[in-house]
Amino acid sequence: MGAKFLAAGLILATIWYVWRGPGSGLSIGGAVARVLLWSFLAACVGKTFGIARYSLRRRKLRTAQW
Repeated sequence: MGAKFLAAGLILATIWYVWRGPGSGLSIGGAVARVLLWSFLAACVGKTFGIARYSLRRRKLRTAQW
């Protein structure tokens, strides 16, 4: 899940900062840093979501066996 969220975050952040373009007042380096930051945060959210999903699925299987 982390990789899927990373890809989505990278694509969405890139589109956002390219769309805003010169109107945002950011330099190229600033925009790249923000895209990388948003991508990293998206990957962290995806990793957490994947772990939670696995844990819930595992718990459901354990209770179904009893």
